[in-house]
Amino acid sequence: MAPEQIEGRRVDARTDVYALGCVLFHAVTGAVPFPERESSAKMWAHLNEPPPAVGSGGGGRRALDPVIRRAMAKDPADRFPSAGDLGRAAVAATRGEAVTEPEHLVGIGEAAPAAETVQLPAATAPTERRPRRRRRRRLRRIVVSLLVLLVAAALAFGALIVVPRLTDSDNPTKRPNGITVPSLAGQPLDVAEQRLDDLGLGSTEEGGGIFGVLVPSDWEVCATTPSADSAVRPGSTVRLAIDRPGAC
Repeated sequence: MAPEQIEGRRVDARTDVYALGCVLFHAVTGAVPFPERESSAKMWAHLNEPPPAVGSGGGGRRALDPVIRRAMAKDPADRFPSAGDLGRAAVAATRGEAVTEPEHLVGIGEAAPAAETVQLPAATAPTERRPRRRRRRRLRRIVVSLLVLLVAAALAFGALIVVPRLTDSDNPTKRPNGITVPSLAGQPLDVAEQRLDDLGLGSTEEGGGIFGVLVPSDWEVCATTPSADSAVRPGSTVRLAIDRPGAC
């Protein structure tokens, strides 16, 4: 997921460019960006850490470093404007050549970037000329094939994980002047949400740096707003401050 997806900001064709940059990194290294991290730490890395380097290796892997860094730029304006421009830059890098075709936008409708966020730099030559080798030509064919096959898959902007909720028979009584907010501190998030739902109350989560997406259901409620035993109107929303189990 690109940083703008995690933060719930507007997405466009350059969000797919970020996803393709991740796919290209995996294709040449055999590992995903920011591996061996649990979900919240991985999302934090996509939001704040620079793209990982592909490192040394045969077939001109290091030549793809600047291509992947630009494709995975945090700001969409700093990325390639289209998947085609990313593909041409990747092929040129493996050849040690310059990209001669000007970059251009192809997204239309909701996929079209806002005009004020677009940067179209002129094509520039690489800093050093790399000799052509049979292995490099093989990598070039692999890169082109992967980009053609995966560009359609990269159009997906993420998936929602639906977690089944548990039930709880402990329902506080309703007061004449409203509904009593139950004591939820220390309870798993899914249990707390179900209790509020049974009372006809809404809920929203905050805390943990997760930006309201992909929160594990076993995270615990630290506090509520309004606090426990407060009387609220039917249909009101209770804010749940959450964190990892035992972190409150």
